[in-house]
Amino acid sequence: MTEMVFSRPFLLIYFMNMFSIITGFFAVNNFKIYGQKNGLVDENYLAILGSFAAFCNAIRFIWSYATDFYTYKLVYGILLVLQIVINFTVPLVASNEFLYAVWICLMLFCEGAHFVLVPNVLKKIFGDKSTQLYGIAFSYNGIASILIIFVQ
Repeated sequence: MTEMVFSRPFLLIYFMNMFSIITGFFAVNNFKIYGQKNGLVDENYLAILGSFAAFCNAIRFIWSYATDFYTYKLVYGILLVLQIVINFTVPLVASNEFLYAVWICLMLFCEGAHFVLVPNVLKKIFGDKSTQLYGIAFSYNGIASILIIFVQ
């Protein structure tokens, strides 16, 4: 087990996901405040946006389904490109209700991807031992949550 935890594939997956899930965690914690700072002050709108964004997070199975047809590398690459584009363009759409909603929903859709892609790729690499490894790998969420403190 120790050999697998300290193997290059496991460590790469662990750190890649730890750093890329921070975007989603940041959006969950700050989308309302950020929207308000950019003129989106309607509480009903922001509450509805939070609900739609949670739904987008819940349809994460789409990412896992994609790995049935495409490689993990391609699916995760698309996830990262999508996150990069969203992160750099959110200031451009922050004052537009419709576009801001789309961006926040996409951020949470991307966050949900991590919870289905990591177990999927661990299973492909490590086979029957993947369940034990995912128990350890899931700690990347806690570490990412702590790292958010330094981003805010």
